[in-house]
Parts: sequence; structure tokens; C-alpha cells
Amino acid sequence: MSEVMPFANKLILFFQKVWEESSGECLLQIQLLVALRNFVVALGYQSPICYDILLPILQKGIDIDSPDELNLLEDSMLLWEATLSHAPSMVPQLLAYFPCVVKIMERSFDHLQIAVSITEDYIILGGSEFLSIHASSVAQILDLVVGNVNDRGLLSTLPVIDILIQCFPLEVPQLISSTLQADNVSSIQRKTYGLALSIILTLRLPQVLNKLDQILSVCTTVILGGNDDLTEESSGDNITSSGSLSKGTIPSKEFRRRQLKFSDPINQMSLDASVRENLQTCATLHGESFNKAIGCMHPSAFSQLKQALKMA
Repeated sequence: MSEVMPFANKLILFFQKVWEESSGECLLQIQLLVALRNFVVALGYQSPICYDILLPILQKGIDIDSPDELNLLEDSMLLWEATLSHAPSMVPQLLAYFPCVVKIMERSFDHLQIAVSITEDYIILGGSEFLSIHASSVAQILDLVVGNVNDRGLLSTLPVIDILIQCFPLEVPQLISSTLQADNVSSIQRKTYGLALSIILTLRLPQVLNKLDQILSVCTTVILGGNDDLTEESSGDNITSSGSLSKGTIPSKEFRRRQLKFSDPINQMSLDASVRENLQTCATLHGESFNKAIGCMHPSAFSQLKQALKMA
């Protein structure tokens, strides 16, 4: 940063002049976006000094209705992520840009990974102000991803859930419970989010008890829903109970891919065991208050919970 700062003002003027003269020159604009990203990284927490030129350029690049959207979007998103990563604090203009993530995801999942990183940045940088304004957009992103991408795509969104749990554990159940009810969500995806929810039970926060009913209700639904997806897939894969090929079957790429999928650690994990263990931790942490919270559960919900967790 010390090497760049003496020339920062001149570089800002240069970037502004080149951008103004680059209308219709997509290749030049792409190079400028790359240079701006490097400039922002070099400035670090001093990067707000270039916001006057940076933010209008960024806004144009992430506008999916812009004529140049297809050419500029990827580099604009990389610039967006760098801007958030090196921002000392959230500013209103950046805060207002977040719904563009939803629009981009609605268009396609081509930029899923960078969109996830941008969402993480917003949660960390924007804090409670961000979530109070854009909670519905975050939930919409999760709804878009779950059920519409493969398991690898789903796993790429788990850092968002992880950060939400760390920063806003009490808001997470409401954000993801509707997502889990979607018809096109696979059992593995439900299980992944159910495991994420169960972690909240281990937090040393008295407010967790206020969400206990909701957390357990979602986890119960996931457990009792079973693993139909895996059963259906495995039945058509010529995989015997020992995991080997049927006689005369040639191992294919698809067969190996599914073997890898079934060997995924999450398939070996037991959600009901995880919920039981974390529920016991919750009881230890909160004592009598936990007992009161459990006692307030609806009898039918508690009965389903006992069935799901195989409790006596």
C-alpha cells in the first residue's frame, strides 16, 4: 500500500478518464476492471478513496440488464468481492447492491462460487444492519441454490450457513426452514442443513431456547423424511450390498462418480445421533431452563421428536 499511495490520486484520475473513453470497448473495459481490482487490493483499507469512480463502474458491471452484462459480469463480480474484502466498513451504496446477487443467481449459477464469497463478505462486513435489510434476499439465495444445484454446488454454500450460525444463530432457523420444505430438495441437502441447524443447539446462548421448538421441528422432519433419494439412486446403479459391481458389469465413470457420492462423509453421519448428542449438550448448558423449553413443545411435536431420535 505504501508504494501505491503516492500515486493514488493520479491513478484514480487515469482510471476515470480511461473508463469514460472506453464506451463500447469491452476488452478495454475488462482490462480496466482487472486493473481496478488490483488497485483496490493494493490500497487495502484505504480503498474508499477511490469509491467515487469505483462504485459507479461496479454498479454498471453487475447490472444484468446492462447491454455489456455478458462481457463484464465475471470481472465485475471479482472486483465486487475485492471491494468488500478490503472495505474498512459498509457504506450505503455497497449495501444497496446486494439484491444484484439474487438477480445474478436467478439468471444462472455460472458464478455461484464468487456469489457465495460476496454473500459471506456482506454478512461479515454488514452485520446486523445488513441482515435486517436483506434477510429475505439471503433466504431467496438459499432457496435458489438448494434443489437447483448438485451436491457439490450445495456444499459451496455451506460457508454462508456457517457464518450465519456464528453471527446470527437465532435467525438461521427461520432463514433456512422454508428452504428445507421445497419438493425438489434432495434428502442429502436436507440432511446437510439439518446438521447445520443442530449445531446451534450447542451454543452457550440462552436465546437458543427460544428457537428450540423450531430447530427440533425442522430436524425431526428431515430425520423422519428418510433417505429416499439415495435408495432410488443406488437401486439403479448395479451396486450390490457390498458396494461391488454386479457380475459382468464394466465400471463406468458414472458408477465411480456415484460410488464417490455414497462414500461422502455426510452419508456416513447420522443426523439423529447428532441431534441427540447436541440436545444433550444443550440440556447440560441450560439445565432447568432447557427442561422448561422442552416442556412447552406441543405434545404431537414432542412425540415425533422421540420417534425420530428413538427415545424411550
